[in-house]
Formats: sequence, C-alpha cells, structure tokens
Amino acid sequence: DMLDTVFTTRTGRIIDLVTALPTHDSVWLMVSPENSENLQEILQNYVIAQDVSIIDKSYDFMGFTVTNGDASLQLQGLGLTPSESSTTSQTIAWVPLKHDQTDTTSHPTPHAITFRSTGLGIPGETVLIMGEKA
Repeated sequence: DMLDTVFTTRTGRIIDLVTALPTHDSVWLMVSPENSENLQEILQNYVIAQDVSIIDKSYDFMGFTVTNGDASLQLQGLGLTPSESSTTSQTIAWVPLKHDQTDTTSHPTPHAITFRSTGLGIPGETVLIMGEKA
C-alpha cells in the first residue's frame, strides 16, 4: 500500500509531504522536486546498513494519478503489458509487450508501475512511467 508521511525539521516545521511506494525489493519516495536533495541528505543520516542506497531517479520517471478508473488502456497503448512475475495485490509492473511472459524466473525491468491507490483518499491509481516512455 502507498503510505503518506511528512518530513519535518527538529522544531516541527514541515519540509515535505512524501508518498512511499513499496515494491518487491525497494521503497520509492515521491517527493516535491525542490526538496529532493535536502531529503536525500536527511535520509543519509539514518542509513546504517551497507546494502541501502539512496538514489535520485526523478529524471528517469514521469508520474501521474488516474482518478476513478485505471491506467491499463493508456499503458497498453504505449505497448506495455502487465508482468505476471512482478505483480502484487497492490502494484502492477508493466513491461514491453514483446517480453516473454512464460519466463517467470526473471524479473524484467518494468517500464511502468501502477499502484492501486491515489494517496488522495479517492479511487484510482498512481502511475510511474520510466525511461524512454516518460
């Protein structure tokens, strides 16, 4: 599920409203563009494990929300299809239509991910489109 949280200063002033988007192997944070660097620095102070990376991928994605519906038709129109191997009850990874769907041993690089929530308290989906599709 998508989770909304607020980053604050030590005195309680709001820095940013952040949406956390969990995937099968990571947690993506959707932040305001003007706060990206500041929040990376704040988060880096709390990293104690060597296998944790904080990476700004904002130039690799385009995000939007579809309310009162789903984004399936739009993503299929871009030549994408749901990946059976990377789909959960709350997220759907979309891969190029030409991808071999019978190969369930690998996780193909998704070109889009839909989250079955808007984070706005209304029905719909949040969509992240990656790479050349963005």
